[in-house]
Amino acid sequence: MNDAWNTFSHTHRSFDTSETVPQSLRNTLWDQAQSSTDLWQPIFLEDADLIRWIYDQSTIPVIDSYKLPNYIDRKNSQLLAPLLIVLPMIYSSEKSNQLHYETGRVYSSLALTAIQQGWQTGFCICFENNTVGNRLKELGIMRQDVHFGSLPFLSIGHHMPTQPWGWAEDIGIDLKGPLKKIKESYITMT
Repeated sequence: MNDAWNTFSHTHRSFDTSETVPQSLRNTLWDQAQSSTDLWQPIFLEDADLIRWIYDQSTIPVIDSYKLPNYIDRKNSQLLAPLLIVLPMIYSSEKSNQLHYETGRVYSSLALTAIQQGWQTGFCICFENNTVGNRLKELGIMRQDVHFGSLPFLSIGHHMPTQPWGWAEDIGIDLKGPLKKIKESYITMT
C-alpha cells in the first residue's frame, strides 16, 4: 500500500464528547463560515442527542474493506464530536461547481483554524444526507432552500486519551487501520 494511501486514508475517531469547544473558537469559526451566506447556510451542531442521531445515520463505505483487513460494516465515529459544522448549499444548478469549490475552501479554513488552536478535526460524508437533511429541516435548523449535495460534516474535538486511535465506538473494539503518520511529516502550517 503506498504512502499517500496510508497518510490520507479513511480514519476513525474517538472524540471526547464530554468537552465543549470554547465560545471564542466557535465565534471565530462562525465568522469564517459567514463569509458567503448567499451561497450556503452555516450550521453548527452541539446537541449531543442530535449528534448521536446523525451518527446513527452513518455507515463506513465498503471501499474501506480494501484497506482494512478486519473491515466490518459499521458507523463513522468521526461524527461523534462535540462540534459538527456543515455548510449546506443554496440550490443552484448553474453555480454547482463554484459552490463546491467555495465551500471546500471555507471548510479547509475552518479546519485549519481549529487545528491551529490545538483541536483535532475530521470530515465525514458517510451519512444518509437526505435523511439527515430532512430531519434538520423538520427541526428548523436547516432552511428549506439548501441541500447537502456532496458536502461533509466537519467534526471538531479532542481524541479521548483513554482510547486507541482506531477505536470503533459502535462495536467497542480497536480496529487497527493503516499506520497514521504524525502530521508534522506531511502538514506544514505557517
